[in-house]
Amino acid sequence: MISTIQEIKAMEKLDLSFPLGMVDIPDQQSQEEFWIDLETEGNFGFFSAAGYGKSTVLTNCILSLAKKNRVSELNFYIFDFGNSALIPLKKLAHTADYMTYDDEEKRGKFFRLIEKRNEGA
Repeated sequence: MISTIQEIKAMEKLDLSFPLGMVDIPDQQSQEEFWIDLETEGNFGFFSAAGYGKSTVLTNCILSLAKKNRVSELNFYIFDFGNSALIPLKKLAHTADYMTYDDEEKRGKFFRLIEKRNEGA
C-alpha cells in the first residue's frame, strides 16, 4: 500500500527500467544487477533456443514494469506465438490485449491502431 506523498509522486512518472539479471565481473570478483531502461536505451532483444527461458524473461520484465507503473500510464499488447506460456499475463490489468498466432483479426486491428498513431505523430 502506498503510504507517503513521495511514493505517490514517484508512481506518477513512467518508469521503464527493470532488472534483467546478474552480470559476472570476473576481474573484480563480483556480480552486479543488470538493469535495462527502455526510455533511454530503447528496445532490447532476447534470443535463445526452445526451453531456455524466453517466456520467463519476458514475464519478469512485464511484471517488473507493471509493478512500478499505473495502468493508465502503461499498457501491454502481448503477442504469444509460442507455447502460450504468456497466457497468465492476459489477466494483468496492464494488458490491453493478448494475441496468439490464430488471432488474425486482432492483429490487423492492432497494426491499424499503430499506423493511425504514427500518422498523428
